[in-house]
Amino acid sequence: LHGMADRTHDHYAPAPGNMPFEMIRTYIRPDTIQVLELGKFNDLESIVAGRDYLQAIFARGEVVPAE
Repeated sequence: LHGMADRTHDHYAPAPGNMPFEMIRTYIRPDTIQVLELGKFNDLESIVAGRDYLQAIFARGEVVPAE
């Protein structure tokens, strides 16, 4: 999982508005392993904020059942 600054600059820390994480969360099951794919240019503050942002999103809502 990673955020994007625009269509050509990715691997940023997740943040509101840069990827449709609210949509993606419905497909993440409780046993799904989540990995942040971040570029070296991210600072620790952004990484921690991005982690906390995703944890808040994925902690709520219904999951689409596996077929």
